[in-house]
Amino acid sequence: MNTLLKVLLYELKSSFRSKWIIICALFFFLIAQGLFFFSGDDSKVLLSLFNIILLIIPVIALFYGLTFFYSEKNFIEMMLVRDINPLRLFAGVYLGLTVTISAGVLAGLAAALLINSGKTGFEPAIFLSLIANCLFLIFIFSAIASFIAFRFNDRTRGFIAAVAVWLFTFVIYDGLILALSYILRDYPADNIMLAVVLLNPVDISRILLLLQFDVAMLMGYSAAVYQHTLGSGLSMAVLFFLLLTWVAVPYSITLRSFKRRDFSA
Repeated sequence: MNTLLKVLLYELKSSFRSKWIIICALFFFLIAQGLFFFSGDDSKVLLSLFNIILLIIPVIALFYGLTFFYSEKNFIEMMLVRDINPLRLFAGVYLGLTVTISAGVLAGLAAALLINSGKTGFEPAIFLSLIANCLFLIFIFSAIASFIAFRFNDRTRGFIAAVAVWLFTFVIYDGLILALSYILRDYPADNIMLAVVLLNPVDISRILLLLQFDVAMLMGYSAAVYQHTLGSGLSMAVLFFLLLTWVAVPYSITLRSFKRRDFSA
């Protein structure tokens, strides 16, 4: 545990020196503050903020994560030469990335909320769900970024892979679901459609929050399938479990890749 904490603290100090957390916090503060300024409807602010988060968080986690892991190659090599436990080393580097992004995002959102707390009526459960979704997306796409970084030595190929992942999860996947629903339109395929929908972390995150609003028109096809099949009264624990699985699986796969990786290449 000592090794993990030392690596984590080193990464956090490095991130603070680069001022990245401040830039990230300012970015999300300005977005949230702008939404508060232009809209007097708390629900609209949350929904707009959530849609922006769904778009931006995966991009930040993927591309900052790739830059982060590629830049840490020399540090990782140095630690491995010292016979550091690779499991703890990777955990420390990964947490350094995720804590950095999380701190920037949460600081910006929290500052905007505190400034506007006197004129807002947010339900705490919905706001906490928004924060939880942010954290899950950060941890999921940071794990995917780490896998890409250790899979591709060439940075260009790595960034192309990251673009492909983002486009697939955010744009292409729902299009494939629509095509599948058209193909199966004459069959009772609700359960199949639901299973396919829940394979995408972005859709899971979208469903988890939007089921708390009466906004079926804004859900998109994947969330509408979920609501139609199971209803909005289903326990949120199922969706949280699926998101935890999405964190654990890429992390575990990357950890195996990390242990086998030749960093001298």
